Amino acid sequence: MKPSNQNNDKFLELVFSEIMAISKGSTNITPEIIAETEDDMQKSVLGGLLYLNQDLDLYRAELRAKMNELERLHQGELQAKMVELEKKNKELIQFNYIASHDLQEPLRTVTSFSKILAKENHDKLDQNGKDYLHFILQASQRMQLLIHELLDYSRIGRNKVLAKVNCNELLEQLEMDMNAAFSENNTQLNYQELPTLVAYSTELRQLFQNLLSNAIKFKQKDIDPIIHISATQMNDHWLFKVKDNGIGIPEKYLEKIFGIFQRLHSKKKYEGTGIGLAHCKKIVDLHNGDIWIESELNVGSTFHFTIPINLTSKINEHDLIEEEN
Repeated sequence: MKPSNQNNDKFLELVFSEIMAISKGSTNITPEIIAETEDDMQKSVLGGLLYLNQDLDLYRAELRAKMNELERLHQGELQAKMVELEKKNKELIQFNYIASHDLQEPLRTVTSFSKILAKENHDKLDQNGKDYLHFILQASQRMQLLIHELLDYSRIGRNKVLAKVNCNELLEQLEMDMNAAFSENNTQLNYQELPTLVAYSTELRQLFQNLLSNAIKFKQKDIDPIIHISATQMNDHWLFKVKDNGIGIPEKYLEKIFGIFQRLHSKKKYEGTGIGLAHCKKIVDLHNGDIWIESELNVGSTFHFTIPINLTSKINEHDLIEEEN
């Protein structure tokens, strides 16, 4: 008996709906439904759809297994690399700390005996001998300062504590603490309406202190330092700007100045170890922020750095303390 057109339409509608279902990973066709179908053509079509779904299920299962395997391998490799990187980072910090700490003792010995030698044999030494002792003492003092800076660098972030920090009050405190440097150089510091934000309070203080010290140190001759600090709320972070009217930096050095031990001037002209801005970068990195500089020779420099507004969500830290003033 030949099926009616109406039955054919219903069957085609059924086939279409099953093809759509199979494409999404399921079907209502079962061996029982196929067995109950009287029309041989329809039975063949339903059987073909059932086998297609079974083949696709096998393919999907194999594909999922391969994807899961790749994901496990990827996660395993990534985790292994992260563990290795963290281990090497800790080893480097520990080596830096131990090496710096252990170097201090022989340096103290050299400095101490050089001073004793200079005191007890001052009248016996000729000018060359006195000059040599002077050079030894100077070199020892520079090395002690360098070691101290290395220790400070290795300590950044070791005992970090998140706190709510009022940046206006922080700068007021810094201005009082740096009163001698401000007064000697007739420095003018301008800031207002800075935010209260969640940050590592000790490190943030060191960041501002380093940038202020940098602005004062590299002032122009016969021009009083003027420093402007501002903050703008962006989408998900605060953008800080520390602008000065100092000597400026040549463009070719702008990418290098945040490296450790990077000096652009001789020790005779400007004292220091060349590590202060490396401190700044490490502190900003600790806050998951960015730091960069814009500068023009004989006009001044502007340091830009960002601090996330919602720092706690980025570092999974929940225990906050109120900053004590």
